[in-house]
Amino acid sequence: MCAGNAGATPEEGRFTALEMKFAYLENFVRELQSVVTEHSARIDALKLENAALREKLLELAEAGDSGILNARPPHY
Repeated sequence: MCAGNAGATPEEGRFTALEMKFAYLENFVRELQSVVTEHSARIDALKLENAALREKLLELAEAGDSGILNARPPHY
C-alpha cells in the first residue's frame, strides 16, 4: 500500500479502518482491565479494613464501656 492509502481499493480502506478500530479496542480493553484489577485490589483491602473495624466495634460493645458515655465531661 502507498502512503495515505492512495490507489487503495474501497475494501482495503474498510479493512484498514477495521484494523485501526480493533487496535484501539484492544488498547481500551487493556486499560479497562488495569482499572478493574486496581479496583479489585482496593475493594479487597477495604473489605479487610471493614472487617477489622467491625470486630473492634463488637469488642467495644461487649466491653460495656457505656460508663464513658454517661460520665461527666472533665470541665465540670
